[in-house]
Amino acid sequence: MRIVFIFMILFLTIHAQTDQTTSDVAVDTNETLHALEQYNTAVTTGVLQSENEDANVSATDSNSSAIIGSKTKLDDVSNMDIVKAQRKQRKIERAQEKVEEASLENKRSKVDTIIVKGSVLQGQITVLTSEYLSFRLIYGEGSIRIQYSDVESLQTEHEYHIYFDGKETIGNITGIKDHAFLKIQHGDVEELITIAKIDRFIISEKEDNSFENRMRNQFAYWSGNFDVGIEYETQKAYNKRKLKVGGHTERKKTIYRTVFDVTYSYEATTTGDTPEQLNKHELYSFLEQDISLSANDLLFGEVGYDFDVPRYVDNRIYPAIGYGYRITSSKKRWVQFKLGGGFVYESFLADPDSNTTGSKNQYAAGLFAIDAEYKFEDLAILNSILLGGHFFYMPGIKDLKENWLLRYTISMSIPLSKTLALKAVGRTVTDDNPSDSIGNNKTTFDLYLSLRY
Repeated sequence: MRIVFIFMILFLTIHAQTDQTTSDVAVDTNETLHALEQYNTAVTTGVLQSENEDANVSATDSNSSAIIGSKTKLDDVSNMDIVKAQRKQRKIERAQEKVEEASLENKRSKVDTIIVKGSVLQGQITVLTSEYLSFRLIYGEGSIRIQYSDVESLQTEHEYHIYFDGKETIGNITGIKDHAFLKIQHGDVEELITIAKIDRFIISEKEDNSFENRMRNQFAYWSGNFDVGIEYETQKAYNKRKLKVGGHTERKKTIYRTVFDVTYSYEATTTGDTPEQLNKHELYSFLEQDISLSANDLLFGEVGYDFDVPRYVDNRIYPAIGYGYRITSSKKRWVQFKLGGGFVYESFLADPDSNTTGSKNQYAAGLFAIDAEYKFEDLAILNSILLGGHFFYMPGIKDLKENWLLRYTISMSIPLSKTLALKAVGRTVTDDNPSDSIGNNKTTFDLYLSLRY
């Protein structure tokens, strides 16, 4: 009987503890469900604050609530902690969405849009000059040349660096007015630029950060080419080395134009055990500065310097000034006449074959020169051909038969790519060389690989 009584007491005790545990679990569950119901009600009624309000949660709330982590007990979490955790999670998700949207926007290809005679074309402007623009379509290869008279609308998503009338601006084209003006949006500022005054039009460094494009943006008023031709010839009887380099640089800004030309040639031949024979060691250089007085009239100052060791020309320098008249059809189609006067100073080396000693000569001279350039475009086989010509004559004012300089050059350049061209140059030099064994004239023909910039 006593044993039965003890078992009854134990049974009642265990049952009471089980009821208490079940009751505690029920209470915790009810509290959790109540907290979630309050959060849902808050979302429905707009109690949750915006992102800006989330960023400004007070320090008091932060300090008075627990941080929910992987080791946080349910008993330590308040209803407000749950709401704040949800806020934080939503804020993180929204930030990630914005980053993804910005990434997709950057990956999307930008397009320029132009309407030509009612046709809508999309692509990118590759060339924009004072006479025409070239447009590369997004759904094809190559560019098409468009006259401004045919353009009805023009807008760009690409950003361009535009140099005009001694000024510059960076922005997007938002429109074209009267086929003669471009509307450029730069931040909150809109500019109206006269197309005829545009000197250079380049994609901005923000759009293209390549070394080549950075150089074009930094030296926008400069253009030219660097030419090189190298030859090494080996035969049983002799070895021959040839080097030809040349360059043309031009800077044009507003009324000022600077031109620099240089050509250097070297050639040596070694035959058997004989000493090296110098066939060519010559330099021709020329610097010119023009100041435009009007669309056609200009003043110029120039100086030339050359030497030609195989022809026994030690040094020659010839400055000149004068007036010029320029007829321009386009930037690559023009002819210029120059008339003026100058001075020639020259020294010659001794020529053992003619029994002449070294000598010097100097004289005042007149000047007559013609420069011209003509570009053939849209050809059937080649994209374009650029022809150039130069004629330069300085006759001595006294004793014309003994004192004179004459140069004339014809060149042809065929583009191979945007920066490379094949260039052929024919050049004749005539002067008052006193050496009978050399003569007073020389004609050369050179072939170069030309790097344009």
